[in-house]
Amino acid sequence: EWIGLYTDYTTYKLGLSPRRADWMCNWVLKLAKEGNTTAKFFEQGLGRLGFAALALHWEKPFLGPLYS
Repeated sequence: EWIGLYTDYTTYKLGLSPRRADWMCNWVLKLAKEGNTTAKFFEQGLGRLGFAALALHWEKPFLGPLYS
C-alpha cells in the first residue's frame, strides 16, 4: 500500500489504497463544487488519476480528453 495501490495476493485483487481513493474523491468533489480550477491543481489531480488508471482499467478511456 505504500505507493497508493492495494494488492491482495490471496484473492488476486488490485486496487487503490483507501487514502489514495479518498484523495481522488475529494479532488473530484472540489472541482465539481467550485466549477473551475488552476492549471497546477488540475495537473496534480490528472497525474494521480493517471497513476490510478494502472489499477482501474475502466478509467483509462476517460483520461484522453483531460490530457488534451
